[in-house]
Amino acid sequence: MTLGLLCAALSGVMNSFLPYVFRLQGPEVDRQAGLHIVGLGIGGAVAAALVVALGLPVGGWKFIAISCVAGVCLTANGFAYFGIVVHRGPLAISWAIVWMSVVLLSIVGWVFLKEPVRLGQPFGLVCFVACLVTMGIASHRTSRSKGGALAPQKGFWAWMIFGLATVTVGNLLMKVKELAPPVGHSLSFVIFRCLVGATMLWVVGRLFGVKPTFDRRTRRVGLLFGLLFLVNLYLMLEGVKRLDVSVAFPVIAGSAVLTGETITVLTGERPSKLAYLGAAFAVAAVLLVNVG
Repeated sequence: MTLGLLCAALSGVMNSFLPYVFRLQGPEVDRQAGLHIVGLGIGGAVAAALVVALGLPVGGWKFIAISCVAGVCLTANGFAYFGIVVHRGPLAISWAIVWMSVVLLSIVGWVFLKEPVRLGQPFGLVCFVACLVTMGIASHRTSRSKGGALAPQKGFWAWMIFGLATVTVGNLLMKVKELAPPVGHSLSFVIFRCLVGATMLWVVGRLFGVKPTFDRRTRRVGLLFGLLFLVNLYLMLEGVKRLDVSVAFPVIAGSAVLTGETITVLTGERPSKLAYLGAAFAVAAVLLVNVG
């Protein structure tokens, strides 16, 4: 369990750097689409090379099917959040809200996966809800103040909700795949998640007239994104494999929120006192879900 908690916490830390990688690319949809495709291609290629070189199990057709569906959901979330939301509002607020999917995931784990309810978990989820409410109020106040670029722009909340829904389903499937033998290696999941994601973005882009940009900057930032994404997703999968859903994702979320808030302060963004309070609620939630 200790290894699982360590993997989950480190995944949350690494996840916190992803928004800044995508900000390096620029907010244009064609540039964001190109970055996603390049990064997912690199991550999937490296994962495939490791699976072949090390002779790791690929998994059965059920495992592969679940991995592909998860790839669709997580790609939709990734583009909605990293490609759109991070360019239309403050990270100090959106970064905490996107992780509120852990509330739904924990409930699903208790009800459908029959996971045990730990002593402090209900109180931990209350703290996550308090975090969501606090961040929402902070966002509203920021938008009414003279916050300039910090004020959420049009479409921020719509895409935020869409990303929250898709990431909830995608993350749940990370655990469900472990119930579909023969189970493949975590890197096998990465392969199909990346393959489906890159293909999906290319096809959808063509349908809507978006021509992905593959210039030098896209390739450089894409390499950084691909490697960071690969390590982050692998750590997340290893944490989910070893822990209950109701433990793994709150730990990942709390670690990501705390690290994200720290980075925003170090990079010059000044969250309100309510945003700091929301981050404190997130940290409290992580501690409480592990009590008992």
